[in-house]
Amino acid sequence: MSTIDLLDNPVWYAINSVHTDLALQTGEHPPKAGRYRPEISSFAGIETPDALRYRAILQPRSNALFRNPPSVTP
Repeated sequence: MSTIDLLDNPVWYAINSVHTDLALQTGEHPPKAGRYRPEISSFAGIETPDALRYRAILQPRSNALFRNPPSVTP
């Protein structure tokens, strides 16, 4: 993996490597979506943009910051 790939989706790569212990991830194996625990950060990441995965990692009454999120209706 090149540095460019890592910078295209930095939160995703961080929560799936050096920050795994700080993250909450979907139950898929391998995980396809994840976010930092709310007490750590509001950043979240998804391997490939998908509205279903965005919903899967959002918790009720929580905020998450995404880069280029798809349109998601509650």
